[in-house]
Formats: sequence, C-alpha cells, structure tokens
Amino acid sequence: ILSTIVDKNDFESYRKIISLSAIDQDNATALFYLEKMLQNGYKELESLYNIEGTLALRISKEYNNVIKKYLKTSKYFMVD
Repeated sequence: ILSTIVDKNDFESYRKIISLSAIDQDNATALFYLEKMLQNGYKELESLYNIEGTLALRISKEYNNVIKKYLKTSKYFMVD
C-alpha cells in the first residue's frame, strides 16, 4: 500500500493489492484500488481481467462499472 502512495504509477502494486483484497473477500478495498489505479492513468483493459484471485470480482457489475467509467468499455455487463 505504501508504494502506491509514494509512486502513484506503480501499477503492479495496485494489482497486488486488488488480488490480495479479492482473495480475502474484501471487495470494497479491491474496488477502491481498482478505481485509484484507473484514476492514475492505467489503460490496459485485458490485464484488469487477469488479476490473480479476482474471478468472482471481475465478473461483478461493480467491477465492470468502475472499468467502464474510466476506459469507456468493459468486458462484462455492457451498461450505458
């Protein structure tokens, strides 16, 4: 977590936090860091659907809505 404060573009650290949070079933924290990562300019759509331990989370409406908000598209739940 500290590395994301020091370097807002350390996207690998965001991915690790999202992974660990999802594995711990702490979806609120995972979604928080997903949004922070996207706010800081992360653009790799496909890699957001390959974060270890996030299967249940990444097919959720909440996860896809956050992605769509910043990248204008998502893999699941194509909402307007």
